[in-house]
Amino acid sequence: RYAAAAEIPLIPLTRVDSSVASGVARAVEEERIATVVAGWSGVRSPEQRIFGTVLDQMLDQVTAALLVCRLEQPVNTHSALVLLAPPRIGAEPGFPRGVGVVKRLAASLGIPIRVVGGDGEGDGVLGAVERVRPLAVVRGEALEVWGDLEGHLATHVRPGDLLVLLSARRGGLSWHAGMDALPRDLARSFPEHSLITMYLADSVEPEGVEAMAERDGG
Repeated sequence: RYAAAAEIPLIPLTRVDSSVASGVARAVEEERIATVVAGWSGVRSPEQRIFGTVLDQMLDQVTAALLVCRLEQPVNTHSALVLLAPPRIGAEPGFPRGVGVVKRLAASLGIPIRVVGGDGEGDGVLGAVERVRPLAVVRGEALEVWGDLEGHLATHVRPGDLLVLLSARRGGLSWHAGMDALPRDLARSFPEHSLITMYLADSVEPEGVEAMAERDGG
C-alpha cells in the first residue's frame, strides 16, 4: 500500500527459504536489490534486540540499505524531513547512497530538509549531506552532545515533521551501543511523528532496485 500511495511500480517476488529474513536476503542478492523497505509498529518485546524477531534477523543478514518505517500519517502529508545524523556516520561506505535516497524522498514530497548532527559535527555533516546528489537546500541544527538528541527534538520538532534516523549495523565505523536503543526511544518519545530508521549499506554497491517487505517487527 505504501508503494501504491507513492505511485511506485512493484514486481512481486516469491522465495521459499528457511525463514522470512533468509528469503529476503537471498532475493536481495539474486535481484541486486539496493534498498529494502520494511514496516514497523514501533513496539518490541524485552527479549527482542531492536525491532522484533524478523526485522532483527533481516538487519543481520541483509547488507543492502534497510529502511525500517513507522509511519503515523500518509507519507505525502509531511511538511519537513528531519535527518538525524549520529557522530561519524559520514564515514560509512553507504552514506552517499543513503543520503541520496533521503534527498530524493524529500524532493518527491516537496518538503525541506533539516539536518541534526551531533558531537560538534553539525557543520561537517551538513556539508557532507549538501554534497550528495541530488543537490538541495538543507538547513543544519548542531548538537554539542549527541546524547542530547531527544531533548533537542522535544523543543525543535514540529507537527508534520518526518524523522529519518541514519544508522549503522554492529561493527560499522560509526556504530556504538546506544544506536540499538535509539529507534525504540525515539518511537516512544515522539509517538505522533513518523520515524524511518535507515541502516546504511555495508559497502558501496552498484545501482540496484528497491524492494518492499511488509513486516511489523514480529
